[in-house]
Amino acid sequence: MVTMRAGRITLVAVMLLCLLPVSVAFSADYTPVSLTATVYVDGIVGVEYVVDVNPTQARVTVPLFGSTFSDLLIVNTEGLPLVSTQSGSSVSVDTLGAARMTATYTTQDLTSKAGIIWTLNVTSPTNLIINLPVGSTIVSLNQIPLDVRTVDGHPYIVLPAADNSVSYVLSAVGTKEHSQAIIQDAESAIAATKAKGISTTSADTFIAQAKAAFEASDYLLAEQLATQAKGAALDAEMESQAASFAIQRANDAIQTATNEGRTSDLATAQSLVQNAQAYYASGDYTKAKTTADRAYDAAIASKTGSDNTLLMMGVGFVLVAGAGVVVFYMRREGKMGGKGPVKTSKAAPTPAVAKVDEGPVNIDAIFSKNPDLRVDDKEVVRFLTERGGEAFANEIRDRFEIPRTSAWRMIRRLIGMGVVEERKIGGQSLIYVVKRYRGVPEA
Repeated sequence: MVTMRAGRITLVAVMLLCLLPVSVAFSADYTPVSLTATVYVDGIVGVEYVVDVNPTQARVTVPLFGSTFSDLLIVNTEGLPLVSTQSGSSVSVDTLGAARMTATYTTQDLTSKAGIIWTLNVTSPTNLIINLPVGSTIVSLNQIPLDVRTVDGHPYIVLPAADNSVSYVLSAVGTKEHSQAIIQDAESAIAATKAKGISTTSADTFIAQAKAAFEASDYLLAEQLATQAKGAALDAEMESQAASFAIQRANDAIQTATNEGRTSDLATAQSLVQNAQAYYASGDYTKAKTTADRAYDAAIASKTGSDNTLLMMGVGFVLVAGAGVVVFYMRREGKMGGKGPVKTSKAAPTPAVAKVDEGPVNIDAIFSKNPDLRVDDKEVVRFLTERGGEAFANEIRDRFEIPRTSAWRMIRRLIGMGVVEERKIGGQSLIYVVKRYRGVPEA
């Protein structure tokens, strides 16, 4: 009996030793620090996941929460974006020596609704902080919370690392209480954006209109305007980050060119980056980014003085030689007073741009198989259908007159749902309907 018991203990010890290297290897890649889930009234969840990573690893793969993601952004401790590649529900990140990184994104996969009851389900590897919409009432919790309180009208819950489930109910849509909660939520988002020194002019206009609609007892319109106000604040924050990064990149390129003695076009680059900074200070982040990108291009293209001299000499030689060749052939063909026959040249045909996927778009199949498409998503699909199933991202943005970040979010949603795909062509993003929604409808 003692021998059998000793044998079992030895077997358990061996199994634990076999599992130990796997656990160490897993924890050596990254360590969860914090996880925050901010739940919105439409069931979308904003996730902020902070992890410590091994700075000696060139690339780290981290599982995320949910299966489809929008607005995925991963930054280091200085707030600079890190290059990442999404694969299923995980993301691989080029850490560039960072010791900590923060992933932020939105997802619709963590909530579900049955009647009037919403349920949030998250399997968290660390303590989970949950911010529910203003005015929510908690119905049930499957874990004993570490903390429960109200912060600025939001139910605030802290749950331990576990399979967590929280059920809650909202006020009725279109009611005074619900619209008031939406306005307060938008005001909080705008205040948080302003606290970072970011201009929120468009968001301020929407929230003022929302309050006016609320005072006029048009609560449904107030909710819609407040939702737009919050979206405008988030857009401003993303545009600000993109512009700031572009300005920094341009300044770095100018400094590099200066250090290498490449002084041509630097005056232009410096003038452009100053204009970009002025646009940024005024809150015009779109112009700031565009101008900073031009400054970066000018700095990259700058040459040394000797390079320019040689280049101009080379160009001059080519022009003189080319002129001689033209005169020779014109004389030969009789165009300079000679008697030779005049020949007409036939223009070369312009090569056609091959379509990514041939066949008409089956828009009915897209709508029937994707019932969760938003109204603006459907408009983008209709636009792509009118264009033969594809269009560049800037064409979509211009067609609907929306900010770059808003267009990017719509495109990301459609990509995540498997409706469209993206391909880089000549430095631009071509968005096209996938092959499964082309041609004859499926039986």
